[in-house]
Amino acid sequence: MRFTRPCVLLCFMLVSCVHIDPVPVATAPGRPRLGDGTVLTDRGTRLRGVYWSLDMAGELPDRESVREIRDFGLNTLHVYAERHDSGVPAGSYVNRMDTIVKWCGEDGLYCVITIGCGGRNGSFDLDFARVFWNTYAPRYKDKPWVIYEIYNEPYAGWTAPYDDKTLAMEQEMYDLIRRRAPRTMFLLFSYSGALTVTHVRHDMDRLKVDWTNAAVAFHAYGGLVDKALPSLKAAGITAVCTELSISSPFSDEQVNACSIDTCEKNGISWLVFMEIKEGYLAGWRFKKEIDKRRLGWQPDFGTWPSGPSACVPPRDLALGRKTVVSSVENFQGKDLRGEYATDGDQTTRWGSAFAGDQYIIVDLGKAARFDTIVVHWDGQYAVEYEVLVSDDGERWRLIYSEHNGNGGDFSVYNKERIHAAATARSVKLFLKKRRMQYGFSMYELQIFDTTEEVLPPTGH
Repeated sequence: MRFTRPCVLLCFMLVSCVHIDPVPVATAPGRPRLGDGTVLTDRGTRLRGVYWSLDMAGELPDRESVREIRDFGLNTLHVYAERHDSGVPAGSYVNRMDTIVKWCGEDGLYCVITIGCGGRNGSFDLDFARVFWNTYAPRYKDKPWVIYEIYNEPYAGWTAPYDDKTLAMEQEMYDLIRRRAPRTMFLLFSYSGALTVTHVRHDMDRLKVDWTNAAVAFHAYGGLVDKALPSLKAAGITAVCTELSISSPFSDEQVNACSIDTCEKNGISWLVFMEIKEGYLAGWRFKKEIDKRRLGWQPDFGTWPSGPSACVPPRDLALGRKTVVSSVENFQGKDLRGEYATDGDQTTRWGSAFAGDQYIIVDLGKAARFDTIVVHWDGQYAVEYEVLVSDDGERWRLIYSEHNGNGGDFSVYNKERIHAAATARSVKLFLKKRRMQYGFSMYELQIFDTTEEVLPPTGH
């Protein structure tokens, strides 16, 4: 989940001169429809898009940056229109939203409109929502390319089941929008957290909603997309991922191509949490990573990135390798062994004894080059630690030290990236100082060479 939105540039952005050939001029899309467990375009393709935060500073995106969305295999702009904590009355940005909606129609793009939260995710303002939707619901009711998403992450529990107060808000806004825009497709809930079918069904059953023209919205951070999609799909719940984490193993600003691949393989529409800024789509954050991972889908416009979806994930050098630890915690009768940190399963974890000065060593099998180490901590992360390497498992050399660790990025569940390059057979994390009185604990320890060339999969 995100607790803040990236700052919006206060000046118009220059369009990047490095991008693929533009596609022909488009016409405004028709109304979306439900199908195959998600929301589809009038062409029967999935929604695929990026976002713009009008809510943060009230600034319009650059006109060309909206136009080039369709050059990169995308067809949707997700707009956080206004937010309740800004001190700006609801409806204040209506003229600017008119411009964005107009641009989307001219470029053949769908436009998903929602209420943002700024720095107050997990809350909502009912009076603000009433004014907002009374303003916007009727305004675009005859714009078939506009989709309404009730409220971004309105509940502090983040995921289903929502409490009575939040469900009452969802019901009231549903009724309001349906009265003012009876044909417009819209999305409810906007969950952010681990989902279970039982809890989602509970919320759906609590509301009086015509689900033939509405769907469940959810956000996917920290690998949750891999866990949520198959179960939602199997249960017949129509869903759209309206915030797909862009957190790749290497950067929080780079698209996670394999999360997109998971959405594609499960037939779910997706909107990545990447703002349209100069060079973002054309550069390493999006296009270059999609190309490198050999990811493809059938675009609505042009030919990129046509082809089957067959993501080649980054190669984790530590996966399944021999792992030695200084100690093992026994939790509820189960040993939290060191091998759980390199088994590729982020539901298992290694836990150490309740003491400082612990270590975990991974034998890569042979000397290998790497430049990025990713630690998926539990809450018990290391505040102070060292990274050492060895060619023989006996003589160690220091390549990195940390004296003020914070466990990494909370929004992706304590994923800490360590940028330390070396060529060695063994990698050792010497964990000195604990955050809490408990032992050190990590779900996964991954080691990557970000410069490694990716070979195309067989038949692609």
